[in-house]
Amino acid sequence: MEKPQYPMRINKYMAHQGISTRRGADELISKKKVMINGRVAVLGDKVERDDVVELSPSITGKKYDYFAYYKGSDETANDDKGPLITFLNKTNMFPAGQLERGIEGLMILTNDGRLTERMLSGHHEREYVIETKKPYSLSILKKITDGLYIENDKTMGAKAEEINEDKFKLILKDEKKHEVRRILSHFGYEPKEVKRTRIANITSSGMLIGNTKPIKGAELEKFLTLLGLRNR
Repeated sequence: MEKPQYPMRINKYMAHQGISTRRGADELISKKKVMINGRVAVLGDKVERDDVVELSPSITGKKYDYFAYYKGSDETANDDKGPLITFLNKTNMFPAGQLERGIEGLMILTNDGRLTERMLSGHHEREYVIETKKPYSLSILKKITDGLYIENDKTMGAKAEEINEDKFKLILKDEKKHEVRRILSHFGYEPKEVKRTRIANITSSGMLIGNTKPIKGAELEKFLTLLGLRNR
């Protein structure tokens, strides 16, 4: 398959993605059944790599659902049992992004495949509360916020805020694998407890381990907007 070149005509994009043939795409566009970033597409439109192209719900009949889930530190989506895997099996949903073993906190569960790509691409905040086994130096919070080079990767858009002498808030934007632990290890700190308390505008306020809550209404609209999506 040829490597896609952007900007790309909308009918070619839809054919490349396997949505329809080019002629079929033109017919759908003419009938106002195709959306680009939430607006109705017109013939001749071009799309960029990050644009969101969707078919009208009258075509797909697809209803998306979104839930916040509060994971225990010893739980993952790969476990054979537990409240997370039970919920996923019952609802046919999946986690949009992961939260590694050893960290408790917020996850997003959905049946919207668009969300996974957006979650993995970063550009939205994830907030952690970190308790260290010994008091930390306040200077490390400034260094984190100013930007660090860890194994030749720079932490971009990170912020750190003091809570007390052995607990601080870490906010990451372009999060890489194991970045929380890599940052702590860089400064020689071992975490006593790590909790993810926020993803974009969704928070874990009032949630206990194993709890789920639906994301809907204005909260959902803001969440999808922050991730560059639109609700159907």
